[in-house]
Amino acid sequence: RVLQETGGALAPQLDETGKKMLIYKVMHHMRNELQVFASSAELTGFLDELQTLFDELKRYEVTPALLSAHMRRYGERWRAQSPAFADKMNDLLRVYTTYERTMRERFRDAGEMLDLLCEHAEQATVLDGAQIWIDGFNGFTPQERAVVLALMRRAAEVKMTLCLDRPYRADEEPDELDLFHPPAKTMCELRRDMQEANIAEREVVILPDPGQTRFAANPMLRRLESGLAGAPPSDEASMPDAEASRIVQAANRRREVEAAAREMIRLVRDENYRWKDIAVLTRNMEDYDDLMHTVFEDYGVPCFFDAKRSVMHHPLVEFIRSAVDIVRYNWRYDDV
Repeated sequence: RVLQETGGALAPQLDETGKKMLIYKVMHHMRNELQVFASSAELTGFLDELQTLFDELKRYEVTPALLSAHMRRYGERWRAQSPAFADKMNDLLRVYTTYERTMRERFRDAGEMLDLLCEHAEQATVLDGAQIWIDGFNGFTPQERAVVLALMRRAAEVKMTLCLDRPYRADEEPDELDLFHPPAKTMCELRRDMQEANIAEREVVILPDPGQTRFAANPMLRRLESGLAGAPPSDEASMPDAEASRIVQAANRRREVEAAAREMIRLVRDENYRWKDIAVLTRNMEDYDDLMHTVFEDYGVPCFFDAKRSVMHHPLVEFIRSAVDIVRYNWRYDDV
């Protein structure tokens, strides 16, 4: 809505495929200038990696000018240590510079839209008196933080939720091994940015202890949650009744899954649970996926697996790919 009002939203926007095509075109036109990347455009997956790299450079505000400055500063050292690496960096800088110039002149992508939002937020009347909520984020890239600061300067109020155990000061450096390290680092970075931009900060609101509500009827689970990322309880006498938890040792993974299936059936049959009240959690789904499908089907346990699966081998996708390849390659045997 901001860009619709201030301009800049009508430029053609490139998706992932469009960006790969643009990179391929840039490399094709520059192939005589490239030392390492000249023949790499045809390699499987190379354009994917290059497009991912360019997107990441833009998210962290590494511009061609900044990359060029690093090349001037460290180029001789890199060439002395590894001439091949220096040649790759030179090719990368050439391709990235041309790609960025073409993008700015003719196209837009998600990163460009964020930059435009930062530039035009001050002129957008749609933000007059606006109250903005930001929820569900653990961290922001420098580009995204710049957008947040632009909204803070312009909107009437910006509220943000972070999942933390306590507030963190701007001068703190959260421990990398801390359970809440990503959102804690985000809070410190945002507070530092706000101080540098002279943006006033409202009082931090701390929600009530979830242990008093979520596990109010289950002291054992509340105790386990409180010590999940900390030291185990030192006073066994203070431990609540352990009936709410049980540890079962199984001979192998199949016996483990079968024990879980039997317990779920017992809960539904004898204790009036519903299937939707039960969840099965595992650290490594790959080791249990096939077993769970087989065992739960055998035991008649209805289930939904919350996991992403590739569509590349779906019958419909295979049909479409083969149909296209039949036209492209004149009825090859494998495609038929």
